[in-house]
Amino acid sequence: MNNPVNVDVAVGLNAQVSGKYDFRLFKKPLSLTLNLESPFLGLMFVPHPGLSYYEIYLRKNIISELHVSTPFNKVALNQQLKLIVPFSNSVWSIGIHGNYQQYKVYDFIYRHIELSLMLGVQYDLKVFSGKKANFPAHYLTPGL
Repeated sequence: MNNPVNVDVAVGLNAQVSGKYDFRLFKKPLSLTLNLESPFLGLMFVPHPGLSYYEIYLRKNIISELHVSTPFNKVALNQQLKLIVPFSNSVWSIGIHGNYQQYKVYDFIYRHIELSLMLGVQYDLKVFSGKKANFPAHYLTPGL
């Protein structure tokens, strides 16, 4: 291999669908969110296998290494499901995140599959300042 590292760069426009469901369980307000994201249109820089970056530079034809990505040659789904539980001084969240990508360039198929578990805790910094916070009991941080 001529390159000690391989760099693929992609810029894209994605389509995203989000949903949020607020409910109560044992008088505790909870929130369940779902996000689905998939690529719509983009541009990828994928060097031809076997060519070094120096050879690509000498050819003065970088345009041949750029590829338009559409749902036909780049299939991907980025999904996230999260449960948000507020407490008096903090907001806890637990979720699962999955990412599947497959794209085809130069008759090669590249795949990336990821599954991860998320756990987050957000504290109200006003509690540590010694002042009493006057947030309502059902307060949910918009950023979560």
